[in-house]
Amino acid sequence: MRRILFLVLTFLSTTVWAHPHSWMFLTSQLQTQAQQIKAITFTWAFDPMTSSQMVMGKNLVAQVPQTELDALLPDLMLSVAQNQGLSEFYLNGERLQTEHPTDPSMTQEKSLLVFRFTLPFSTPVTFSELAGSELRWTTFEPTYYVSAFYKPEQYPTLPEALAQSCTLTVIEPEITDAMLEAAKAIDQEGNQPQEDFGKAFAQTLTLRCQP
Repeated sequence: MRRILFLVLTFLSTTVWAHPHSWMFLTSQLQTQAQQIKAITFTWAFDPMTSSQMVMGKNLVAQVPQTELDALLPDLMLSVAQNQGLSEFYLNGERLQTEHPTDPSMTQEKSLLVFRFTLPFSTPVTFSELAGSELRWTTFEPTYYVSAFYKPEQYPTLPEALAQSCTLTVIEPEITDAMLEAAKAIDQEGNQPQEDFGKAFAQTLTLRCQP
């Protein structure tokens, strides 16, 4: 599991006082075709410090050569492939599986490095399956070393094919003082995070469609 975001976890400083140490700003887009949801395209924008460390501490005021950005893709794609894009997907409570990710790219947008990829479902979700149903997904790094979240201005929108009959909601996590203390203790006291600790801090996206 520590191969997740290998480049991020390798180069980040450990002097920060509490989890998380790194942030990813998310966007996602459902990919539909022939009355099916076939995949989800994700965008991960890394915070400025993480972005700089991923290219060996370079100042991102200047443009990083594309060849150097492309060199980051193999390790990132391996982590995505091994861990379902750090995401879990459920249709009416039943876990959905995904295939090998496709269409990777790494770009620089001002001081941020931006990683994009598409994650196909092993079995596409048909629009008929969605009728009266709920599709939900969440993205998280299990140890909470990295915080992955959607900013309100970057909440996903529905493709036209689903916009008339479905609604997409972003549910914020209920973070308690005890959860924050547990995150702090990971660094200050050397505690090991519980399994899928980061999931408790993650947003949940819920797609509900009319019968």
